[in-house]
Amino acid sequence: MAIGYWLMARFSDSNKNSNARQSPLLLLPIANRQLLIAKLAFTPLMKRPDDVSAVEWVERCHEQVRALDLDFDVQNNLLLWQWILSGLIVDPAEIKHLVEENMFESSTYRYIFEQVQQQTTVKNILSVLDVRFGIGTDETLQISLEEIEDLQRLEALLGTAVQTDSVEAFRQTLTENGK
Repeated sequence: MAIGYWLMARFSDSNKNSNARQSPLLLLPIANRQLLIAKLAFTPLMKRPDDVSAVEWVERCHEQVRALDLDFDVQNNLLLWQWILSGLIVDPAEIKHLVEENMFESSTYRYIFEQVQQQTTVKNILSVLDVRFGIGTDETLQISLEEIEDLQRLEALLGTAVQTDSVEAFRQTLTENGK
């Protein structure tokens, strides 16, 4: 039996049994449990039944994960990764209805979102400096800004870029405030 079928059947059977209040995952040794949970993210990519469309398969996999009794963050991270990986086999627009509010609270989503915010803010700083002072591509300045991990600091530097009198004054502010 293909692993995708096995995983889906395993969890379908356990979730149908109303007497079993405890997830079958909890009965596994911790290392096996973590491995099995990690594999669940990939189930949409595994072989599906021939009579099931790719979108329907993704929806079934999503529902199976939602039905599991998992830690809130683990479940939301798993749903998010499953949704992302599903984009390899179906158009994400076809499964956007699976994105849930809770998924935005997952640590994975927050990390990705913060990285995008930081990259966007660096790009905006460089764009402002280019429009105001015609700096073009300044790799040294870009590298210095990309090394800053504090989003609030980057946002403050964006305000500085808008108000500064020169690129040199901006560089001085950057250097004075710990690069």
